[in-house]
Parts: sequence; structure tokens; C-alpha cells
Amino acid sequence: MRLLDWLQALRGDTRGQGMLEYAIIGGIIIVGAVAVLSALSGNLNRIFTQISTTLGQY
Repeated sequence: MRLLDWLQALRGDTRGQGMLEYAIIGGIIIVGAVAVLSALSGNLNRIFTQISTTLGQY
């Protein structure tokens, strides 16, 4: 089989395309979640510290 024939056959093969799309979407969601949680981590730490300090007074 020549390389050109193989590449043309590969181009028409769509098996696994849906799984790849779901993997890409999942990766984007994970990267977004990590970015949001990293941005909020300082504020969340401050809020929980304030709650702990307030509860420690009682």
C-alpha cells in the first residue's frame, strides 16, 4: 500500500472521533476548573480562616 493510499484511507476513517471530542471537551473543563479554583483559593482560605476565628471565640 502506498503512502498516499494509506493517507486517503485514514482520512475517511471516523472511528473514535466522538470519543476524541469528549476527551477534548473534558480536558478543557478540567483546565478551566483548575484555573477557577486556583484564582479563588486565596479568598476561600481567608473566608474559612474568618469562620474558624469566629467559632473559636465561643
